[in-house]
Amino acid sequence: MLLLNALRDGESFPEINSGQAFDIGEDYPYIAEVKFLKQLGIIKGNGFGNLKPHEFITREEAMLIVYRVLKLLWHWVQ
Repeated sequence: MLLLNALRDGESFPEINSGQAFDIGEDYPYIAEVKFLKQLGIIKGNGFGNLKPHEFITREEAMLIVYRVLKLLWHWVQ
């Protein structure tokens, strides 16, 4: 959550209608955060439109997220 707060820099989460994962409904507790991270390109799902929120992520997926966050932060610094 601290990372999300740093990325959004005090702004509220935007409302995004497109690109929602098929396996997450509007009643999902973290839907605003999921939409925000998808808009930033930090999370992208499995290629079939699913995020599988109730499964553990792999080391590869975790490193992809870290890479995308660092890449995004690097662009913001410059």
